[in-house]
Amino acid sequence: MATSILEIECPMCHGTLVIDRDTGKVLEHKEFKKERQSLEDFLAKEKTRTSDLDKKFAEAREREKNKLSEIEKKFQAAKNNPNLKDPPPTIQWD
Repeated sequence: MATSILEIECPMCHGTLVIDRDTGKVLEHKEFKKERQSLEDFLAKEKTRTSDLDKKFAEAREREKNKLSEIEKKFQAAKNNPNLKDPPPTIQWD
């Protein structure tokens, strides 16, 4: 015996939608109950979050340094050879 009711998780609020299979109407919406986080857990996550953000910032700073050195290499190659139409094999033009 097949039931005519579907239970589907809402992609927006993560609640449960109870839908009548025959009519397609939403019969019920069960609200998603999110567990409250303890203060200790929150503080522990914030400590690791700070260190993660510092690490990401340092990585971004290093990438920017590398970009600057690459641009400087390209500039010097173009400056040293004004008739340069094709880049030297060691330099990738963007």
